[in-house]
Amino acid sequence: MSRYGGEEFACILPETGLAGAKAVAEQIRQEVLRLAVPHRRSQVAEVVTVSLGVVTARCVQGEPAVYLMALADQQLYAAKIEGR
Repeated sequence: MSRYGGEEFACILPETGLAGAKAVAEQIRQEVLRLAVPHRRSQVAEVVTVSLGVVTARCVQGEPAVYLMALADQQLYAAKIEGR
């Protein structure tokens, strides 16, 4: 896992299908909730929460990684909208 943007992180899971990636995302979500870190400035939740976007794909030679990041970003923002 690495920081991708200001509040965004990327987690690359080689040889992991959609079900496995969703399971990892759900485990991350639950662990963050379990920590119950106070979020006093939030208008959404009293504790820190996470929104997760999941994308799986097979690598194709010559296909830019930017494409996958754009897909993951779309899923992330969809998750944020659904969560609020």
